[in-house]
Amino acid sequence: MSSPGPIPSPFSTPEFDFSVAALADGTADRSLRLFAARGLLPLGIEDRLRTLLAVAHDADPEIAGFARETLARVTPDEWGLLIDLAALSPREIETLSEASSDPGVLEPIVRHPETSDAVLIRLAREGYNCSFAVDGPRGPIYKLKPGVLEASRLLDCPIYYASVSCDRAFHLHRAWNRAYLPKPFARIHVQWYGPIGAIERDHDPRDPRVVARLEQLMVQAKREARVPGQEALL
Repeated sequence: MSSPGPIPSPFSTPEFDFSVAALADGTADRSLRLFAARGLLPLGIEDRLRTLLAVAHDADPEIAGFARETLARVTPDEWGLLIDLAALSPREIETLSEASSDPGVLEPIVRHPETSDAVLIRLAREGYNCSFAVDGPRGPIYKLKPGVLEASRLLDCPIYYASVSCDRAFHLHRAWNRAYLPKPFARIHVQWYGPIGAIERDHDPRDPRVVARLEQLMVQAKREARVPGQEALL
């Protein structure tokens, strides 16, 4: 006698997004929301975590409380799987960023295209790393993007920049940013500069004059690196 197959997941169908919406806005049956909050729905890991995120803000305090307790028990590896697989919404990303303090979870959140500016600003204010590859993510090299200026304006924080040099390295010549990997026992030198005062609230972070000034400082820092040809970072 053959064993029964896995229970089909109703959330792995085109109706899944609607079901998540019903859980999130509280229109789903309370028993279903309670099961979701306790992580007991017979779903795959991705669907189970997304339904859990959906009920974390339930208007029923008991359901929201269960959901928060269950969220606290989710491992970083499980969250990482969700980030890799799911097309997360900004609301889901916001809830996930509140539920986990693990750097392995927060790092892909920061890089996720659906992460809102509000989440990035909150994480920076909470003390997480807010460094920028100011000419990223794909260049052109030394052409500054306004994101670092907007962050300075919203956070009211100064900008520090640095030159980084390495006495021996493997150079990735095809990389747009001329990246390199230090060789074993290489000596790395980091020279910090600044601060540059915070961008004022009424200033435009896309002002070409401000952008040009920072680009000049970045190139100057590169030239002052101890080993020629290395990168300057902001």
